[in-house]
Amino acid sequence: MMRGRSNSEQAALNIKLKEGARSRWLYTIDFGLGAWPPLYNATATSARFAQKNQTLIVGKIDNTGTDIFQELKLHSLGARGKVFVLGQDEGPSDRFWPIRSSADLFVRDRARFNTSSIISLNHLRRTAADTDLRLNINYGYEREERERSIETAYHFKKHPPVILRDYTSQAANWHKTETELTFQANKSTYYLEEKLTANVHWKDIAADIKAPRHQMTQQMALPRIHLRNKTSFSRLVGNVSLGVENETEYTRLPQQLTIESTDTLPLFGVQAAKQSVTFDEAFSHTYATAGYTRRHHTFDLTMGGILTWQRMRSQLTPRPEVAGRYANDLQWRSCRFYAQPSYRFIYGKWNIRTSIAVNSLHTDYSGRRNRHTYINPHMRVIFDSQSGVKLSAGYSRDLRYGDLDGMETGYVMTRYNTFSRGIDQPKRNTSQTIDANAIYKTFSQFMTLNYNIIYSQYNDNLIPVSFIRDMYAFYGQEARDRTFSSWTNRLSVSKLFPAISLTAGLSLSYNRSGSSIEQQGTNYDYINHSFGVEPSLRWNASPKINFDYTMDASLSGISVNRQPVLTYIPLVEHRLYTFFGATDKLSFTLNLQHFYNKAPNASASNLLFADLGIHYAFKHIAISLDWTNLLNRKEHITTRYNTINTVMYTERLRPSEVLISVRFKH
Repeated sequence: MMRGRSNSEQAALNIKLKEGARSRWLYTIDFGLGAWPPLYNATATSARFAQKNQTLIVGKIDNTGTDIFQELKLHSLGARGKVFVLGQDEGPSDRFWPIRSSADLFVRDRARFNTSSIISLNHLRRTAADTDLRLNINYGYEREERERSIETAYHFKKHPPVILRDYTSQAANWHKTETELTFQANKSTYYLEEKLTANVHWKDIAADIKAPRHQMTQQMALPRIHLRNKTSFSRLVGNVSLGVENETEYTRLPQQLTIESTDTLPLFGVQAAKQSVTFDEAFSHTYATAGYTRRHHTFDLTMGGILTWQRMRSQLTPRPEVAGRYANDLQWRSCRFYAQPSYRFIYGKWNIRTSIAVNSLHTDYSGRRNRHTYINPHMRVIFDSQSGVKLSAGYSRDLRYGDLDGMETGYVMTRYNTFSRGIDQPKRNTSQTIDANAIYKTFSQFMTLNYNIIYSQYNDNLIPVSFIRDMYAFYGQEARDRTFSSWTNRLSVSKLFPAISLTAGLSLSYNRSGSSIEQQGTNYDYINHSFGVEPSLRWNASPKINFDYTMDASLSGISVNRQPVLTYIPLVEHRLYTFFGATDKLSFTLNLQHFYNKAPNASASNLLFADLGIHYAFKHIAISLDWTNLLNRKEHITTRYNTINTVMYTERLRPSEVLISVRFKH
């Protein structure tokens, strides 16, 4: 419907099949075996492409550390402004904190010990001209084991540091069922999409924990139900495009945490503690749009309303021996109405975009009703000389209010040694951002130069606080206004050398951000300075040989209460991927990774990983040998340092492993 009126950001791949390949099942089978310990992975794919329907069935099993669930995720901007986050579920976050993905994504899969399986059914049927019906059904099971040691040092201004240490061995059993049914009609005069999603997850987690003078077991039950319906309708009436959209979600989290110890638990006076938290959230967003384009001018108007309902009920037995109220049976309701007119002017080298959103928010927090009215303006100016120079600058102001997630009162025991305390006052955040960007491209020299600067100022009405007692850490918020700012500067250049097929890139950055925290009754204002350099080289000399090298190196330093930075912490990551095709059938790959991290009063982590791959292809069969972690590095240490807290993670890594895989196509 919008052809010729807007440019889609979705990519499309059109494949023309031979007549002999239509309406028949095509099969691909991959399987691999290795050691040590015993390794396996296997994938079976069957596909059928007919004139009016398409079917794709995929089954996969794996225990090599690869997260095969991510293959079913869509890496794009999600609903309600959320961005896809590795390992994070849709909807509200879990109420409790198990050991999640690696503290450092650099070695994420190397620290996973898993047994995984998934099966996915995808069916697309054309019910009429320009009308499709699509069904996706996914089921997965995963048993994942992780081992991690954490040492956290809390530094105080007037007290000696408090150090908490623990070693955790965790096993998680995770069942996932995800279903999506989509109806789409993309006509020349209107567009209609109806998408219904139902996700049901069940996760059981058991952990053995060793802390000073205590040995404990931790059990978590983390079920999740997430339902979502999205309806979109757009229609052209002359030169005016009209649209209506509704997105409705419901999430239920009936979750539990149980802790048992061989000795009396501090703060409880008994050997076991149990907490149950049931969190419900319903969300509905409905809005209408109208757009009109006349030569160089485009006028748009969006008007809508957002309804949110949340409820949390919690029971902690016994109650902890700490001061403060305990009231975790709470409800939150809000209704926000908004109108956002926008205007865009495109003429020659200029592109100007402006919008202003007028909001009226009504909230009801356990019987306390409030009303807020606020305005969020946005503006961007773009100058494109069409001769290689492109300049842009923008300004935005956003005011946002939090929901029940940031307001829970009482205590939630998120892990065996961590209490999270909420606050009665709604969270309010105001941000103002000014950014500028300059790009220079010269096609004669195959070079691109880019400079970006962003200045942001934030104002919060809540300040995070922490209190340490024995082996427990308490995190909460206090009602106190604070303002801090951040700078981001990045200069990058890339150049292609056609004569030798080499692409070189270099990025330089400087970031400065400030914040504040209250710890053990003392307020700390700290500013983080970081310098970064990111060189890259990509060489494609021929189809038989190429390599890809990247480095991400940074120096970070913290200034506390306007004192000079005492030391800068280096963090360096290298990666080199090399491919060599000896013949048309035989090829080799070599992957090298280097990691370096050094914090004050901590030993340096200096790791080198090497992976080797050999691939040989026959007519219908391909055989691969993959040898990972050749140097048999057994643990990975990452230290995070900000002078207030020093956290050192030590994770067990997978050993040196060899996997032989076979792929069969028919």
